[in-house]
Amino acid sequence: MSSISNDGPRAAAHSAYNHAYADDDEIDLRALAALLWGHKFLIGFLAVLFFLIAVLYLHFAEPVYRATLQVTAPQGQQSSSPGGGLGALAELAGAGGLLGGADATSFELYLAGLTSLEAANRLAANEQLMRRIFASEWSEQTQSWVEPDSALRDFIQTIKPWLGVKNLPWSPPGGQRLQEFLAGNTAIARDRTSPIVTITFENPNPELASSILTMLHREMDALLRVRNIRRSTDHIKYLTEKLATVTVIDYRQALIQALAKQEQNLMASSSDQPFAAEPFGDVFVSRRPVKPQNALVLALGVIGGLFAGMFFVFARAMVRGELTHSLAEAEYGAAPSSAQTAATTDTLQPHSRQPHSRRVPRSVDNDAAD
Repeated sequence: MSSISNDGPRAAAHSAYNHAYADDDEIDLRALAALLWGHKFLIGFLAVLFFLIAVLYLHFAEPVYRATLQVTAPQGQQSSSPGGGLGALAELAGAGGLLGGADATSFELYLAGLTSLEAANRLAANEQLMRRIFASEWSEQTQSWVEPDSALRDFIQTIKPWLGVKNLPWSPPGGQRLQEFLAGNTAIARDRTSPIVTITFENPNPELASSILTMLHREMDALLRVRNIRRSTDHIKYLTEKLATVTVIDYRQALIQALAKQEQNLMASSSDQPFAAEPFGDVFVSRRPVKPQNALVLALGVIGGLFAGMFFVFARAMVRGELTHSLAEAEYGAAPSSAQTAATTDTLQPHSRQPHSRRVPRSVDNDAAD
């Protein structure tokens, strides 16, 4: 029975060692809290430093203002196709789609076209507006467009190839660049419970933001108006010629109804009233900058500083071995001495380092002889 009595203390020692050191990856929250509290001044210093960096950023950041325009679809714009026999007769007579009920209304086309290349090309024809938008590339001395030259731009163009980004050659501002500018600063917000759609445009210059949004609305509305007048005129011409050749009474009634609809569209397009979108008030600009958000930037600075401080403390503790020391202190109340660690290691040496060998049990007679 001596084998059982000898293995008992050894198994207990092995269990105690595993409980203390086997799960090194498990982090004691008390030890981490003690570690952070021990470096609270360092973490606080980094939080204050990041807060000052955020304050410095707010001093040098360019404020951005927001111009807002609310629009709604003109009343009576949407119309449905007549059903029953007249609709079918119109399609048979070649007047399908002329009775109204198009898939996309003028209002939907207006919203989709605000950031289109066609709208940008119309705005690009205004030289004064282009000079205000791309002021850094316009030379008053030469009265021409010049490629901007700055150390920051040269640095960005130098590192772009290393990041796999191709440098595009400079070109004078035109419709395509203006379209990218409009798409990056224009936002459209819809509310399913309200017929009003909100269009916003952001720019550091509040007057420029208001001018761009006003001109963009006018140009898009005028573009759709001209296209509708041209389309209605062509449809009226087609229907008039078709009526001269059709003798069936039902067909003629369908064509007459389609012709009346196109005459109505032409009349609405030729008036001075808004065609595609009706403004719900004038363009207004925010009194205060919408970007950057001071409270958010300052809060992110403090939070970022705290996280940076904690990460630095953890990283330095792991490199120096302080994290293991703190965990041992939290487990036993004091760090294990080198003699205790060596004794525990020697006790477990046969089990942890020597290969396992088959153990032959001693017989009861041998134990009695011993």
